[in-house]
Amino acid sequence: MAYTSNENEVKLLNDGEYECVIDDIREKTYGMENKTCLSIQFRVRNDVEQAGKNRIVFETLYKSKETNDYNGKRIGNLLNACGLPVGESKDTIKEVCEFCKGAYLLVGIGTRNNEYLGKNENYVKFYGKTKNASKASTLSNEPKQEEEITSKFAVIEDLKAQIVKIDVKKTKLEEDINSIINKMWEEYELT
Repeated sequence: MAYTSNENEVKLLNDGEYECVIDDIREKTYGMENKTCLSIQFRVRNDVEQAGKNRIVFETLYKSKETNDYNGKRIGNLLNACGLPVGESKDTIKEVCEFCKGAYLLVGIGTRNNEYLGKNENYVKFYGKTKNASKASTLSNEPKQEEEITSKFAVIEDLKAQIVKIDVKKTKLEEDINSIINKMWEEYELT
């Protein structure tokens, strides 16, 4: 079979707010120095009546040169838009990624000129809470909660197993002590 080259014209999304889902979010390395960045892939939701269904928008967050950390306010806004209550936090970027992946949120999309590529591109202006929670299967974080519960249950089961082992050791030690005491009484009686 022969394959023919086609012109691939990517049309930009119009500036505005879009209901999206985070398809992928992860830390990546780039450059000769293997620096890390946070790569986020948003997909415009197809279960909400809006333009651009299934279109993908990428965002890359880089660490500050001064602090060697990500913009805390930007990450905080993302977490809040994904459903983390105000004041709660995630300790690591890995936890941020696990929490946000698959979350529904509102994403403000803009258009800007990329001088390096010499063309316009879409970019993420802001994040907000979804306005279509009823269609967002309001429990978008339910699988995450289920995973947390499952992992905590596994820890509890492991602790139970350790308790049983300790109890067996305790019983054996008590038997050994009783055996030694009896042996000592026998020796005492012989003398």
